[in-house]
Amino acid sequence: MILDELATIDLGPRSVALAWLGQASFALRLAGTTVLVDPFLSPHPERVVPPPFAGADARGVDVVLVTHDHLDHLDDEALPAIASASPDAAFVVHEELVERVAALGIGRSRVAGVAADGRARVGEVAVDAV
Repeated sequence: MILDELATIDLGPRSVALAWLGQASFALRLAGTTVLVDPFLSPHPERVVPPPFAGADARGVDVVLVTHDHLDHLDDEALPAIASASPDAAFVVHEELVERVAALGIGRSRVAGVAADGRARVGEVAVDAV
């Protein structure tokens, strides 16, 4: 699976591995951290390509970034499944989405809200909102 392959890549200290998951979704590996960006992993008739794996298979994820509240960025089905599969994953979202994401059953303590032009830090990874 893509996430397993990313986890095995030996990266230099200022390097990143990137995998496209379809639509606007990406998986990144940097600083020993696996990050999902806008993980739209549910089957949907408007997808351009099928999801490469289900949210329930997203094990080993450290950080989930959600950029905004559109179906192909904030997947109501995949996010709770990712939270279950990766129980230590932190979710970083725009501050206006914190309660919406927490309402999906993701513990509020796992959801960090970031203002526009704000910054969140998760372990070795800094997330700068632009």
